[in-house]
Amino acid sequence: MDRKKIIIISSIGVAVLVLMGFLIYLIIPKNSTFGQPSSSESPAPSSTDISLESSILNKIISANIANVAWSDADKKFVAISSDGFLYSINPDSFIVSTTTNFGVSNINKVVWSSNKSRAVIYYNENNISKKFYFDTINQITVPLDNKVGNAVFSPFGDQILYVFNQLQDGLLKTFLSIANPDGTKWKNLSTFPMPDALLYWPSETNKQSNKAYTTSPASGLLPNSVYLIDTKNGSLQKFLDEQNGQQINFSPSGNKLLYSFVDGRGKNLQLFYKNLQTNTSVLLPMKTLAEKCSFDASGENVFCATPSRISSDALMPDDYYSGSTNLSDDIWVYNIESNSASQIIYSEKIPPLNIRYFEVSVDDSYIIFISQQNGELFKLQIK
Repeated sequence: MDRKKIIIISSIGVAVLVLMGFLIYLIIPKNSTFGQPSSSESPAPSSTDISLESSILNKIISANIANVAWSDADKKFVAISSDGFLYSINPDSFIVSTTTNFGVSNINKVVWSSNKSRAVIYYNENNISKKFYFDTINQITVPLDNKVGNAVFSPFGDQILYVFNQLQDGLLKTFLSIANPDGTKWKNLSTFPMPDALLYWPSETNKQSNKAYTTSPASGLLPNSVYLIDTKNGSLQKFLDEQNGQQINFSPSGNKLLYSFVDGRGKNLQLFYKNLQTNTSVLLPMKTLAEKCSFDASGENVFCATPSRISSDALMPDDYYSGSTNLSDDIWVYNIESNSASQIIYSEKIPPLNIRYFEVSVDDSYIIFISQQNGELFKLQIK
């Protein structure tokens, strides 16, 4: 065979190989990720898949998220980042858009009204705790007095109940007060014994209620009680007895409650479900904090991020808050009607997750959660 024929045959062979490679490229399916528009105003939320199986775990926003919630007002998830941006997340496509730039940073807490149309947003500026009222529908922000402490919305969202701390003659005086959400038409209900009190004002079977609740921040080193507040006059009545590190978490309807506590050494974490209508309690098999659980939309199922193992040296919940204990969470679900619990996601099946806060989808098929490690927002398929 002469040299010319060898060159022609070799060229044909190379062409065939290139064509075959191109056809294989067209046939093999590509991995897909959530669609994500860019934003000139804010950091572009990431849609990077970090899981072994992309259908199970996906990152939605790479910014440090202070709070995420399901909004009944516009049927979307809303998230607020610590650097001052409000994100809207479509629950079907998971396309994320930036709707608001608050122009503040170091946001560390968000308190929502029940339908998420209003919020009180807390942030730090020059080591001073500041807060403002935000109307999501009219996009209005109103600064609130720096002396306003922790607050909670009434069930209808038309008032806020809050702790008001004021120095008088060099002494700290604390009041329980009530006002319009923007701080107008305020009224002191009573003097109050807890300057750092956490407040809860659930509805009463989806109706306005004059029953609110309060407790001090949880620590495994200190006992704390839960008190019932009469929002008409500010009077207190003990509701749950004193326990170390006690936390509470109400259902959307307000007639169901989760509460957790530890022993006097900050260990032996226990979680209970309480029916407020029958005043009966059940010890649950999940060893986790009440704040790491969430009721679904029906209020009949409780989903919990449950540490697969808690170090015997850990002081709970203190070490959890400080980040000095590494938790890797499983996901459990407890059905109230059948009084049964089951584990639905095992920590060894996915990358290690330490879930700080989460919301359950309307159909219970996935959760949206904030990572305790870095504040990023994820979607985890649970069905």
